[in-house]
Amino acid sequence: MKRRIVRITALIVFGICAPASILAEVSVDPFPLIWGAGAQVGYQFGDDRLPTTAEVGAAAAISTSAYFRTPDGALYSGDPEGFDPGQAPYFSRRMIWWNTGLRQSVIVSENPDNPFLEIFLRYVGIREWHVDHDEPRLLFESEIPLAERDGQWLNTVRFGVEIGNMLRSEISGARRGWGGHVTLEWGPGFLANRVVGEADFARVGTQLRGFVPLYEALPRMSKENGEKLNRFALYGGAYAAADYAWGERVPLSARRSVVGPLFDRHGLGGSIRGYEAGRYDARFKLAGSVELRAILPAIARPDVLPGLVAYFDAGAYRGFDDYESGADLSGTAYGAGGGISISLFDAATLVFYTQAALDEPLATGDRITPFAIGFGYHF
Repeated sequence: MKRRIVRITALIVFGICAPASILAEVSVDPFPLIWGAGAQVGYQFGDDRLPTTAEVGAAAAISTSAYFRTPDGALYSGDPEGFDPGQAPYFSRRMIWWNTGLRQSVIVSENPDNPFLEIFLRYVGIREWHVDHDEPRLLFESEIPLAERDGQWLNTVRFGVEIGNMLRSEISGARRGWGGHVTLEWGPGFLANRVVGEADFARVGTQLRGFVPLYEALPRMSKENGEKLNRFALYGGAYAAADYAWGERVPLSARRSVVGPLFDRHGLGGSIRGYEAGRYDARFKLAGSVELRAILPAIARPDVLPGLVAYFDAGAYRGFDDYESGADLSGTAYGAGGGISISLFDAATLVFYTQAALDEPLATGDRITPFAIGFGYHF
């Protein structure tokens, strides 16, 4: 007991008396979720020029997910009768997510025009509890052996490389440069992946994005304090993603997403705006976007920036039908639209879209989504 008290006292004294140079190496990055929150904590150590960063993070949330398959495993597009296409694909879930790992800088330059290169190794865990079991939901009505029907406990290891040189205008917020990653994820069955649900798989994914400035007007000066305010800026962007999974049991969460270094991104449904998130779950996904963004004059403050967005998305999928439904699980999806954006105090960007599904219609039969909100730009 005395030893324990001595150790606790030493930790408190170290925290108070530790040099500022040591404490400055700790970073805490909280992130809000729609119905939840999380935080990522990092600590840099080692070589000042090529530091190593140890990380740990966690989050908890209540969210809505989706499963677009008929009871026999075919892709769901509004049939069969007896299921409400506006309700049946969707179910609520409670989720706890955690991770720990290391990031190692390989290339760091004082010149922001030069790229950085970083490698990472992480463990990522997630526990999900599904609710709405008494409702007529497609997930719970499935006649195929769907391991995730009652929830999931998934543990994976991720290894990969990030590279880029993304820059942002201090006046307009317009971006230029490029960036991307290649990530390998491994979730073997022996990593407690058969406790709740079942998974035994691996996958590789990549995401690339780039931006080109097209025009930026000279800023105007605030009459009140002389701050520089944006007049108008125009820039273009492009995004591409690919994800391929293989193994004895590829979980639904991997089939409907693109793996990232830390966070996953929506797969084809969701990456192709205008289509439902979670639709087209498949082992192979390919998606791309082009976007034109206009930054309009600042409103009162330099960090309140309205804007306009126009986009076109395209993608393809191939399912390698795990469910033996006999359905054609290969296809394409296209979407286009535009919207109004507002960036607030360098902290958040909201985009209010009108979206069109250009390939097949939504499960509800609609092709136009007149109003949708994006929390942050699409890429």
